[in-house]
Amino acid sequence: MIVTLIHFLATDVTLPRWVFWIWLVATVGAIGFVAYMWWDVKRDEASTIPTRYESDILFGLRWRWRITAFGWDDFTAFCPSCDNQLTMNDFQPLITGGSTYVCDSCGRPGRMDEHFIQETAKRAEKEAQRRYRTGGWKDAQKRIEQAK
Repeated sequence: MIVTLIHFLATDVTLPRWVFWIWLVATVGAIGFVAYMWWDVKRDEASTIPTRYESDILFGLRWRWRITAFGWDDFTAFCPSCDNQLTMNDFQPLITGGSTYVCDSCGRPGRMDEHFIQETAKRAEKEAQRRYRTGGWKDAQKRIEQAK
């Protein structure tokens, strides 16, 4: 293969060699330009995709999670005022349905429609995924600031 290439470059042709080199440079330049334009379009599209959407106010609580290759993991509830992590012990089920919580750190009270935090975490995960799909994630930082 290399010998054939050397033979090709060394043989006489009716076309001057400078035309060949100009054609080669123009072709490489055109391919580079097209590749750059494709990359630029993809970069603009990627900037509208939330790469760091890992927190939002959902159902009155601040939730944090991780997005991995395997899905959405580790939904954890936090107090929207002081950012203290809420645990299962902070939630008290009500006989009439739902549950209440009081933050240990700042004393902020709250109420949820579900009896258990796991049920609310599932609802929060579904809502976060909906916001991710529909573009509602763009206002997450504003919602977090308003909740404080």
